[in-house]
Amino acid sequence: MLGITATPERMDEEDVFGLFDQNVPYELRLREAIINGLVVPFKYYGIRDELIEYSVAATKGHKFVEQFSDERHCEFISRMIEEHRIPGQKLKALAFCRDRSHAFRMADAMSEYYNTRFLTGTSSVGERVRAYKDLQDDNSDLEILFTVNILNEGVDIPGVNMVLFLRPTESQTIFIQQLGRGLRTYENKEYVTVLDFIGNDYKRSVQIAFALGSLSENFVVEKDLVAELVKNDYQSLGLEKYGVEIHIDDLSKKEIETFISQVNFNTKRYLQQDYENFKKYISAARYPEHVDYLNNDYAPDLIKFLQSKIGSKKCFSYYGFLKSINEEDIPAFSSEQERFINYVSDMLPIVRPYEYLIIQKLIESAGSVNLDALMDYLKLHCADFSQPSFEHALTYMLKRPYFAASSDELILDSTLLDIEFEEYMTDLLNYGLGKYDIEFGDRTVGEVFHLWSSYRKTQVSQLLLNDPGDIMLGTKIIEDVVYAYVTVLKDDKIKVTLDYDDGYIDNDTFQWESVANVKENELEKLKNAREMHIFVRKVENEDGITLPFTYIGKGKPFYLTGPKENGAHLFKVEMENTAPEDIYFDFKLRKH
Repeated sequence: MLGITATPERMDEEDVFGLFDQNVPYELRLREAIINGLVVPFKYYGIRDELIEYSVAATKGHKFVEQFSDERHCEFISRMIEEHRIPGQKLKALAFCRDRSHAFRMADAMSEYYNTRFLTGTSSVGERVRAYKDLQDDNSDLEILFTVNILNEGVDIPGVNMVLFLRPTESQTIFIQQLGRGLRTYENKEYVTVLDFIGNDYKRSVQIAFALGSLSENFVVEKDLVAELVKNDYQSLGLEKYGVEIHIDDLSKKEIETFISQVNFNTKRYLQQDYENFKKYISAARYPEHVDYLNNDYAPDLIKFLQSKIGSKKCFSYYGFLKSINEEDIPAFSSEQERFINYVSDMLPIVRPYEYLIIQKLIESAGSVNLDALMDYLKLHCADFSQPSFEHALTYMLKRPYFAASSDELILDSTLLDIEFEEYMTDLLNYGLGKYDIEFGDRTVGEVFHLWSSYRKTQVSQLLLNDPGDIMLGTKIIEDVVYAYVTVLKDDKIKVTLDYDDGYIDNDTFQWESVANVKENELEKLKNAREMHIFVRKVENEDGITLPFTYIGKGKPFYLTGPKENGAHLFKVEMENTAPEDIYFDFKLRKH
């Protein structure tokens, strides 16, 4: 399912997401659709609109509408339309407005330049159908349809060739939903033009910047990356060859970069807004379940909720997050049950299914299961079942106080089990296993690490069948195989002697620097290594959350030079897999 089809219903004049200070991250699934021709590409222009003031005072009551429908501003909008419209084609534009008054005033004011009409939530079905038909009809005069409250799932206007954003919403979700109204394929339609009048509202433009950044195929969209993407007009996404163009004016670029560096998006304010927006979007009567975040294209990143710190207290789990924002109507779990939930949630996102399947079977079996039956259950649900991995999972689960084993049975602490707890755990386990299938479902059988996937250090140790608590630092050598962790951009406070020169030299070659003052025997092992597996991240920490590493594959290391002043040695690694443009852009050598 493409993340471009649904728009939340709204009641009266109130946008369910609100108009200000709202940030709804989501997974944007347009990339494959554009590449495969399922939708048309778009040319986006973020237009700095100096005639509009987005301060709270300027957007109250009729002030905002008066600004937008002012004669000078209408002339400016018309000029932008004429600069960017497709030559020789009838203009078929959808203009998204703030409310009914805004839509009415804009349709009236812009009628001096174009044939216009407006629709709102109170417009009849007949009025809507006629407007949609006339907008797409080359023989009809209608050129711009100003809309509010109407674009739900049933709306189909594939002939649209321009989208105008005239509303000050900061919701990424609404931006993509409305953009999607112009992406439908249509006869003789090569692309849709998007004019986004972002004004001087840097907060809003930041949300759009993050939304567009999610068009990437591989990398985690973090703040430093978004700033870099904005600087180069998103060219590193590799979508220009498919007709996508993204342009943001230079002054807005600087403001976006400044705002990104100054704002912590993982505070209670932002995270709770994300949560509340999503809850309203799916019309949840109580808190959304874990699987709701898996099944909805516009869901926030649930993992961020689990890893967040509200105040001075880390959440550890979705349940902990719900408690921290004072969500009502949540189960009342015992402290022991909550600790178990934290233990299971801490594995997310899982990189192997064994632990989750074992717990799932224990709950299904009322807390105890025969070991042979348990093994049969895992063989049934694991395409590449591994006896060593199964035994490794059991070994380290039994180190936890929740599990015990007899000669032929695995037992879960019976004091944990009650109806509410089992329901909550079933939802949590289904989410974890479902997300695993999405992330690793196409993994080659027998493959230990999945190319371009994310891993924490504990998970790398887990997959190597080592003690997950035994966290290697920068490098681990097992026989003649090297496993290396790389952070491309170091913290400003880090010692100069530890600021290594790591990153892609080109799409096929990675430069790696050993740890400082590497010992002679370890240096010889590195020089003689058969292969090196590399895990890379852009930065170590973002707004209090430790970021995972991206596995970029393995390669053959070759010694370059050393020792440097810090006692480290440089190697080049000829990688087996060519880095896609987005991966190369994110992890390229900064000092090269």
